[in-house]
Amino acid sequence: MTNLQLHFDANLPESYLECFRTGVNDLLTRSSCLKGLTLGGRCGYIEIPHMIGGTSPSFRLSELSLHLRVTPELWDLVFSQPTIRRLVLNHCFKPPYVHYRPPDIPSQIPTNALPQLEALLAPIEIVTALLPGRPVKYVAVQCRDTSSPSALEFLWQAVEESSAALTALSIRADSTIAFRSLLQELPRRTPSLRFLGINIAGSTRRWTPRPNAGDLGLLSSLTMLECIRWESTPDPRCFSNPADYAGTSLRHVQHEVCSLWSSPQGLHEYEGAWEIVNKKGRTYWKLKPFFLAPRVDHRTRGLVCIVNSFLI
Repeated sequence: MTNLQLHFDANLPESYLECFRTGVNDLLTRSSCLKGLTLGGRCGYIEIPHMIGGTSPSFRLSELSLHLRVTPELWDLVFSQPTIRRLVLNHCFKPPYVHYRPPDIPSQIPTNALPQLEALLAPIEIVTALLPGRPVKYVAVQCRDTSSPSALEFLWQAVEESSAALTALSIRADSTIAFRSLLQELPRRTPSLRFLGINIAGSTRRWTPRPNAGDLGLLSSLTMLECIRWESTPDPRCFSNPADYAGTSLRHVQHEVCSLWSSPQGLHEYEGAWEIVNKKGRTYWKLKPFFLAPRVDHRTRGLVCIVNSFLI
């Protein structure tokens, strides 16, 4: 067995959950060939204090996805796997009406931990802690509030301290100020960016960011950008045509209406994938009614699925 996915219902009685913990512990100690592990359930705040029985696991993972609260014991599991290339610490996957509890982060992260890490999905607090000194090329940032200038500044500092150029970024912008700041900084902070995913999300319809042509025009400065994925709330018409902001390298734009909102009738006609069309000597952008990648769901909000080539 090389790949294992375990999902559970955290609403079950504690006696059932203890059986789950015991079974997971026993299974992992016997899985010496394991390369990919996914663990999670319906509630991200369940804690599994005894995952591998305090012993060093015999397997060497290349991918690890934890859709639950990362306890100190689980951090020990993460740090025991130097071969991890893709790491998902999906702390914030619960619906937004649940009170946010910041992730637990070790006071000291070993400098030799995760030396091969290339792709990371995690809360912004964990991203800024893990990026420095590691060859991370793809980052999906989970954050509840990017309106504070310090939130993005800490992220940019971590990006600069990474040992590899960032080629793919997924992030949320929850205010017009945050969105404008993000677009202004991207060309300078991430010149090698090939993929950009942005969730344009306000707390209400009234406070949803409304980008203007000047804001979007800044994207043309990203000379290597090939693909953009927008997820907007509630009105996607502000991103009507990529011709208004496309640089010479841009080839694909996917646009989704966030499913958490009840959008006005007819707005879903703006969903789909924009592609460059050459017809009768004329080149233009055309919206086609299909997606390049599946719609983001509540379990992976903030995670933008991309093809492997963008991690090169």
